[in-house]
Amino acid sequence: MTDIRKSVGARRVHMASLAGHRQSYQDLFTRMFDLTPSMGRIGRRNFAELVRAQSLLFGTIDDDYRGFFIVSLARAFLGRRTVGLFLRPQTCFGYSGLRYTIKRFAFMALKPICLVSVFTIVPFSVAPQYRRVATGGVLDPQLWDIEADATVPCDADMTTRVRTAAQGRRVLAFLGTVSAGKGIEFLLDLMTDPAWPHDQLLPVVAGRFPDDTQPLSAQLSDAGALVLDRFISEDELQTLYTCADLVWACYRSDYDQASGIFGRAIQFGKTPVVRAGSLIASLAESISIQMITLDNGASSQAGHLRDAAEKCGHGGLATMPIEGWKQEFETTIRSAL
Repeated sequence: MTDIRKSVGARRVHMASLAGHRQSYQDLFTRMFDLTPSMGRIGRRNFAELVRAQSLLFGTIDDDYRGFFIVSLARAFLGRRTVGLFLRPQTCFGYSGLRYTIKRFAFMALKPICLVSVFTIVPFSVAPQYRRVATGGVLDPQLWDIEADATVPCDADMTTRVRTAAQGRRVLAFLGTVSAGKGIEFLLDLMTDPAWPHDQLLPVVAGRFPDDTQPLSAQLSDAGALVLDRFISEDELQTLYTCADLVWACYRSDYDQASGIFGRAIQFGKTPVVRAGSLIASLAESISIQMITLDNGASSQAGHLRDAAEKCGHGGLATMPIEGWKQEFETTIRSAL
């Protein structure tokens, strides 16, 4: 067997899973840092190749914490650097239970190891507590990963369906897996409030409904939403961003984390709807993003969305300091690698 203490392998970006926007992460990091993609939970099959990699970036550590710790510690013992993106550091704080306490102390113990760098996708200026468990904070790639001159895919059938259903109304898009944590019950409460602007705003709920929210699918349709209860392709997803005026990111307090949906809304020049006092509301304020804030659970705010629907405009790709965000991310991660 090859001695991993002496051998050096390829430069790799590793993902335990490619679900959600993780495929986008892997594709981006492969191009940006000239890395070879690797996928799967850490085990006998891939442990050695990751330990001996010349450079190693975990595109996210959240899907296999154990694997990340084992590989990064082995590489540190051999004098090799490891970098990982931490998508859900908030679970180290404010959650009861032994596993969350263990998780927090494990990352606190890992932080002093100079050959292991962990970066949250929310800057420390927004979430100072993350300093306890991570090396640094960067802006989520979903805020800046679309090239300024990129051709945005367009699904003609999806465009026609949404525009036909809207009949000139503004569009509020709820995108991705329709989980309770993303506030789908709150959206339904808003839609059934007498002040809901049925004549001005069409909610489009596009994504699979898990078993626990499946009963809400019919209720949303009955309340006037266009519901697409199925897997949404990448082209369809980007088309929905293009069609939308408002994008739902008003998540429950127990789902207080960075959001790729929020980031993509910003890039497409759409107005995000967020929970007042949430992490992404603080992030939006810190980078001067226009947003609509709602107090989660207060259906009386339906009239607030009426006012927002009247004011919002149809935007294209945002003209924001996206290139600067991208350069800062690339410089930070490349230095750590």
